[in-house]
Amino acid sequence: MKKVLLIVGAVIAVAFISVVWICKANDAENKNNPIKLGNDSSKKNAIIVYQKGRSSYADKVAQSIGEGLVKDGYNVVLNQPGDYLEKDLSKYDLILFGSPVYASQTSSQIKKYADSIVNYGDGKVICYCVGNLNDKDESKEFMDSFNGKATGAFKVVKSDFD
Repeated sequence: MKKVLLIVGAVIAVAFISVVWICKANDAENKNNPIKLGNDSSKKNAIIVYQKGRSSYADKVAQSIGEGLVKDGYNVVLNQPGDYLEKDLSKYDLILFGSPVYASQTSSQIKKYADSIVNYGDGKVICYCVGNLNDKDESKEFMDSFNGKATGAFKVVKSDFD
């Protein structure tokens, strides 16, 4: 009986630690790591602010969206949210916020950064989520957290992206 209780206790402890580890992914502090795409010759500018995930999937999605925007004639900056980012985004025609989804939760770091923005200008604001499951679209809820600033949202499911 002691052995069974020890095994059950170990399983519960591992499950608890795993859930905490997963949920903390969206709270992780980021480093200033701007990536510029395009040749600076375009008059259209876009910024993609995205939370890194536990895998490279969020990076790949942001990079892919950025490359698509370059093909559409944009100069693009990709970066992770943090105090180092500019608070005036009025020079951007398109502003995207991307978040991985863990335990149905999106990035608190993105929300914290978005709350610090003093000027969106006339740029169109779009939110997107990346995740492994297609059972729920968290992007609409993520968009709603921007207090009416965001005008569009979508979710990229890993199986659709690969």
